[in-house]
Amino acid sequence: MSKFAKRMDAGDVKAIVKELDRWALGEFGSGLRWKTLEDQFGFTRQALNARLEIKVAFNAAKASLAGGLAFKQKNAARDAGELVLKIEQLEREVHAYKVRETKWLLRWQQIAYNIRARFGAQMASVDVSGGSRDGLPNHRQTEAILRPLDLPIPPVGTMDADE
Repeated sequence: MSKFAKRMDAGDVKAIVKELDRWALGEFGSGLRWKTLEDQFGFTRQALNARLEIKVAFNAAKASLAGGLAFKQKNAARDAGELVLKIEQLEREVHAYKVRETKWLLRWQQIAYNIRARFGAQMASVDVSGGSRDGLPNHRQTEAILRPLDLPIPPVGTMDADE
């Protein structure tokens, strides 16, 4: 009597599909073949392939092993580590930008104070929109205007030393 004499029932189909789902998750490596299922469950390749549920599960497992879900799960830990490093880097950058923003806010408060102290003007009267873009400096002119202002903020006690 042949080793393939047993008839396949619904319980066998369910067990084979469950096994193929485990293969799809990469639990057994990448060597999925019909021969593997024949040896494990005692049915011929033709009998296994004749059941639509098994055929679909087999093809899905093969696709998964060829670079789909199993490949992604294998590399998920590595990718997660890279993402954690990227998040930490971005958090450091955000912190650096917040520090720079705080320094700029302090600097512009000092500029507003000095405009008021030296010229008697309120920032509301100085910081007005020109209305249209006509007459506004272009990018190169703006850089030339702001470059001298891009110096370290002087200590508080030295601002009025030249008066």
